[in-house]
Amino acid sequence: MFRVTAIIYLFLFPVCINLLSQDRVKTNPEVFDEIISSGLEKILYSPGINRDGKFVFIIKTGEKYTGSDETEIKRYMRSVIKKLAGNEKLNISFADEMPDVRKDSVYYLLNIRVNLVKTVYNGFLKNKFLGEKIIAREIKVNIPVNVISADSSVSFAGEISKDYKDGVNLDDFDAIESGEYGFTRSQPPETGVFESTVFPALLIAASGGATLLFFIIRTR
Repeated sequence: MFRVTAIIYLFLFPVCINLLSQDRVKTNPEVFDEIISSGLEKILYSPGINRDGKFVFIIKTGEKYTGSDETEIKRYMRSVIKKLAGNEKLNISFADEMPDVRKDSVYYLLNIRVNLVKTVYNGFLKNKFLGEKIIAREIKVNIPVNVISADSSVSFAGEISKDYKDGVNLDDFDAIESGEYGFTRSQPPETGVFESTVFPALLIAASGGATLLFFIIRTR
């Protein structure tokens, strides 16, 4: 018994070490969060901006935007901005339109227009029959940001833009998406008809035949 257990551990140990050494796949929301947070942080560190001032964000979708509805985008963007503000200890607020403020106040308006936040799966990078299947993941972001101070001494146009590409295992597909935000989801590529339909049916038929044969033999 000890010898059998030792052999099992001998074969399983390298597999476990390999699994533990692999990097955890980032979820789609995590990728979006990183892209948008780092882009906003870069804009907020632009020359001339006093980070002790107040930052007011106006969030809307661009004219050509065709993704999730504006309410969902606003809710998502606000959550990202609040998290960033908490980490950076920034004084922030949100507005639907241009607010009225004193021109002598230390105040910055960030006018955000979400043009593109989208997830796409572009076929397979690797597709072994009944084996490993790696799908090509592409996460697209394009968000122009116009910044202006209350006294107009600071005024510039920034942009958060990235086309992120990598590969993820098809088995991880459900785990990397979010049910909360539609732009984190997309249709995965389909496997072949034989592999997805015919082969499983043959396995079921073979399994049923083996079970039936077993009972026939038992009854004799």
